[in-house]
Amino acid sequence: AISIVMDVHTGAILAMAVKGDFDLNDPWTVKDPNAVAALKLLSGDEKDEAVTKALQTQWSNKAVSEFYEPGSVFKVFTSCMAIEEGVGNINTSSFYCPGYIEVMGQQITCWHAGHGMQHFPDIISNSCNPGFITLGVGLGGERYFKYFTGFGFTEPTGIDMLSEGRP
Repeated sequence: AISIVMDVHTGAILAMAVKGDFDLNDPWTVKDPNAVAALKLLSGDEKDEAVTKALQTQWSNKAVSEFYEPGSVFKVFTSCMAIEEGVGNINTSSFYCPGYIEVMGQQITCWHAGHGMQHFPDIISNSCNPGFITLGVGLGGERYFKYFTGFGFTEPTGIDMLSEGRP
């Protein structure tokens, strides 16, 4: 689990916590059950390299060094883009969610079996994938990317810590 508290006005990191799955009093013991099981199958240099990698993984500050799929967090940004560009209106836009949406021949499901008819605030409170995909498609790739870069998602944060992952 990772938690980051940021000042929304300046972007300054006020607090950061990463749940470590190792004992600080015994940091040289690999604690990840999957890694432990895999290590049992290895020997020699191969095992030594795998142990080193497992230890580096458990010691890493995942808040700054790991990649993750932003998922529903990015729906906030999609909402802002849609409102700014007039693709979605918080008072009048409505969306239908049958539990999935098809985009370029690919079926993308909603976390729910189907929300039915919803207004803009509903797709936000329900975190409705088809609703947000409809907004994204309405924005189009060029406008979406304009905001994606405008929000700074293609640049490093510049956080004063080692090992920030590359965007």
